[in-house]
Amino acid sequence: MKKNTCWFFGDSFTNGDGCKPDEPYYKKYPNGKLWTTIVSDNLNMNEKNISRGGCSNQFILSNIVCNLPMMNEGDVVVVSNTIPARTMWFDNKEQRHSIVEETLSDEENVDSVILNYITKQLLPNQKEWGRFYIKQFLSLMDELELRNIKTVFWPYTLWYPPNNPFQTIWEHTDGEIQNGHWSWNGHENMSIHIMELLDE
Repeated sequence: MKKNTCWFFGDSFTNGDGCKPDEPYYKKYPNGKLWTTIVSDNLNMNEKNISRGGCSNQFILSNIVCNLPMMNEGDVVVVSNTIPARTMWFDNKEQRHSIVEETLSDEENVDSVILNYITKQLLPNQKEWGRFYIKQFLSLMDELELRNIKTVFWPYTLWYPPNNPFQTIWEHTDGEIQNGHWSWNGHENMSIHIMELLDE
């Protein structure tokens, strides 16, 4: 019998940044599982993780829409939004995403027009942009529910400082590896949280 699929859409906290094989934490502690994998295993479903570190809400929404035709009755879709002030733009036809903290600290080579848009439009109106995107996320998930596809939405504020309730790599390594993404313990706790939401 063909397995259903558990779909995941989000940013770096869905993507598992910090715990990938090429990263220092994984090399030192290689025996953990990402929360997306734990959830998929618990549901006995195939895992389809379509996420990207540092991405924008435009990117996440686009990925959901573009994958709608591949979703089937009985699938599960787990979605997170991200920081509203992140935006997608193009540089020499290459798709890029502005990570607000890096943009403002000049770590990214961002066109002045994009920088002005972020600082003068997005940052001062994050609550309004947040509501704008949330409405789209929830509408898509309502549509999926009508197709007998179980959905869970969890907000980026779960990990956004100072709210993060789950252990980070920084905490696990006592600052040896300075990475604010979840440790293996954090992934385990996040999987429990998602399973509880699915049971509601």
